[in-house]
Amino acid sequence: MSINYSIREHWPRCSVIAAAALAMASYGCASGSPGKPGDSDVDAVVIHPPPPAADAPPRGVDAMPNFEECDVLEQSGCKSGLACDLDLEHLDVGGTTCRGVKNPGTEQASCTAQTDCAGGYSCFSTQCYEYCQSNADCQEPGGICFFTVTTGGEAVPGAPKLCSKDCAPEKATGNRCPDGFSCHLYSQTDGPDFTDCDPPPDSGGGEGAKCDSGQAACKPGLGCFVITRTDSNGNKTMTDECRVLCRPGKGDCPTGQTCQDALYTIGSQGYSACLPT
Repeated sequence: MSINYSIREHWPRCSVIAAAALAMASYGCASGSPGKPGDSDVDAVVIHPPPPAADAPPRGVDAMPNFEECDVLEQSGCKSGLACDLDLEHLDVGGTTCRGVKNPGTEQASCTAQTDCAGGYSCFSTQCYEYCQSNADCQEPGGICFFTVTTGGEAVPGAPKLCSKDCAPEKATGNRCPDGFSCHLYSQTDGPDFTDCDPPPDSGGGEGAKCDSGQAACKPGLGCFVITRTDSNGNKTMTDECRVLCRPGKGDCPTGQTCQDALYTIGSQGYSACLPT
């Protein structure tokens, strides 16, 4: 029995920035559930800053904000050797603080605290993300100024956005992400396609694995696509699968597979998935 394949992006394009829970930055469609695909059928990737220190004193209901005013984008207003960052204790009022820099991590660095990131960056979802005001502030061509930092379902007042990561989705290693992280392709309704780094799945995620939860379910070098199989009788089955990522015409696919027509474009480079010939 012969099988014909067709392929499309895992979720339709969407450009709405979704609000998320306390101290998160996320993207997705407003009609979907924050942090996971919802009714809108869109990958909603959620990134989290680390929680405040366990020994931080509680704030009274009527307490006046007590934070250091500085400029996160310009990295001004702090003493030499300190970085300006969002104050996790005062996100509701857009508070900033001057913090130390233990490890000056940038795009390819993992982190467990804000101090693991250089000035102009901060720790979200265990990796350092760069603050931005426009796409021009981000690394081209895959990085765009996209993520909005929110708290309690509302955007943090006055906070800059965060750049997505410019990385190489076709590479399982050396993909310009933190060690072990995956580089994945994302799209939006009104704007350019972009790349971002995701922690590897806890298990599975190999070629042919189901990826109903989205791109982050796939291992490095693979992406999530909707695959339609049509048999010789015209019967169709549709599944969400992790497939090897490829650049048409670049020879990225395993033996016996062919790179399909481009579904994403990063800069001038098209990307798609490898399917059996």
